[in-house]
Amino acid sequence: MALLRFYLQGAARIALRNALVTLATLIVLLALAPDVTKHLRSLALALAAADAPRAPSILVVAIAGSIATSAGKTLRLGLRGWLASLPSSQGTHRRSIAAALLLPLAPLLAAVALSASLTVTVLEKSLSIPALLGSVMAIAAAAVSSIPVARGWLSRPIAIAAALVAASGSWIGVIGGVLLLLLWDLVSGEVQPLARPASREPVPSPAQRRRLEPPPGATRAVDSGDLDDSFDSMDSVDAVDLNGAVDSAGSADSPARTRRGPRLAALGFSLRIARRALGIRAFSSLPLTGLLLGVAWLFRTNNDLTREQAAGATRLCMMSAILLSQVVTAEALLTRRRPWPWLRSLPGSSRQRVGEDLAMLGIPALAAVLGACLLDPVAALTGLCASPLLVVLAGLTLRHARGRTSGVVGLLMGAGAVLVAIVTRWPASAFVMLLSTVPLFLLTARSDRRLVVTAWDPLHNDAAGDSLSEVYR
Repeated sequence: MALLRFYLQGAARIALRNALVTLATLIVLLALAPDVTKHLRSLALALAAADAPRAPSILVVAIAGSIATSAGKTLRLGLRGWLASLPSSQGTHRRSIAAALLLPLAPLLAAVALSASLTVTVLEKSLSIPALLGSVMAIAAAAVSSIPVARGWLSRPIAIAAALVAASGSWIGVIGGVLLLLLWDLVSGEVQPLARPASREPVPSPAQRRRLEPPPGATRAVDSGDLDDSFDSMDSVDAVDLNGAVDSAGSADSPARTRRGPRLAALGFSLRIARRALGIRAFSSLPLTGLLLGVAWLFRTNNDLTREQAAGATRLCMMSAILLSQVVTAEALLTRRRPWPWLRSLPGSSRQRVGEDLAMLGIPALAAVLGACLLDPVAALTGLCASPLLVVLAGLTLRHARGRTSGVVGLLMGAGAVLVAIVTRWPASAFVMLLSTVPLFLLTARSDRRLVVTAWDPLHNDAAGDSLSEVYR
């Protein structure tokens, strides 16, 4: 039971991260479908109604398989670590992973329940219990088919067959699906651990560092550009060897400090750290932004809309793009640039540190606003007024996400979705949000001052709940 709870905790975080993709996919499908009502009606009948075509349910099975494949990679991270020493059989691990994979598939299971309700109330069709059970079993079978096992060449076709048979919507299909799933459990074998990535460049040990140090009495000046170069070969900014850097940054005779002053020197160094930590990840949300704005353009082009409806569609896609870009960038910044005690000793205030983070977070938000300006300048002006509040909110959640299972996603998605809905429905509220940015900025700076930064920062459930993820980065 404890092993099952362990995998369920890891799957819960995966489900929260998948909420981004689920929201974006829902917006895309609703905007691109030529007749949304017709497709939703056929899908609801296929999942829960009697005497209805079952072909649309195959789409749900395929989506379940793709989601489970992605989630299974994270759940298998700990199988090479201490999990292998637990007094649990391989069958227990396999069944626990299969049960935990249902959590990332919760939106699909909720769609089945919603289809059952719509079938009876709105569509006024008779509910089919075999079809309802078969839909749930087909989703579960698609999930287990994605688990890499020792005899996958034999077990995977059995699981896929179980999903297709159960999706038929008859009692024979339900019973056949159960029997095929039992057969899958018998022939599967042990779960294959996730292959480890190539070994990283090791960090020098204290003894190696002492050998590399200059002899006593010798001095060494380290320019801030040397620190920039050292980030190229490091996976995390916390692993950088700063031996001698304190003398250079803290010396009053340092050329950088003489030219720019202490605060400006610290500002430039901190921004370079954030840039090195994110790297190309700083622009990882741009494809998603382009996709959502492209959906808005297609929706405006292919439908006969009023001016207000077209502006509302633009605001929805633009604000959703801003929110998702903040979630993606803030999560990457939290993971890659852990709070650094030495950096906080530089001559810089909490407001300056918050401002540096907001500068990095504001780049993808500005890209979404500029893209929306090509569609509707008035709607883009609304986004320009509302985006600072979302950016500052991302900076605030960045200060409160340490040690949380959900990271930035759980905090920012809940509050940000409400703001997106408000701006979409009432665009004038964007100006009120702009006025609220300053108090929220001061609150974020206060939260930054209260951070207790140490060398050790536990990353709970960063590897699907594996305690080996609580390492010094």
